[in-house]
Amino acid sequence: MLLSLSTAKSESYARCLEVLRDLLKRGLQTPVTITTDGASGLTKALDAIWPKALRLRWWFPKRPNLQQKVPPQAWPEFKALVVDMRDAPSVAEAERRRQGIVTRYQRDFPAACRGLLEDAEAKSKHMTLVHSSGKL
Repeated sequence: MLLSLSTAKSESYARCLEVLRDLLKRGLQTPVTITTDGASGLTKALDAIWPKALRLRWWFPKRPNLQQKVPPQAWPEFKALVVDMRDAPSVAEAERRRQGIVTRYQRDFPAACRGLLEDAEAKSKHMTLVHSSGKL
């Protein structure tokens, strides 16, 4: 379902707030979950308009960003660890795995490790949904 379509020169907080306010005017209630990329303007606007919605981080665009920060010969192993972290059975286990990756690779791939740590809470909220309800 398409809720809104617009053009803008940026994903600024002000522009995103304008789009979300339009959705409110048209009757959209607070969503249970909202999946976003890492756009800071959108994230801030969502927090302002729907602070109780559970924001999840979309993983798909993160992989190419991480891959650019890891040498090609090291990528298969690093990627396997990231997938293992993403698919952990609990939030606590995902965090333990994340810290293991950071500890192991911080010196060699600091930018990739920063990428794993950015928005870490939103990246693991899908596990909260799965483990509290038994399904997503």
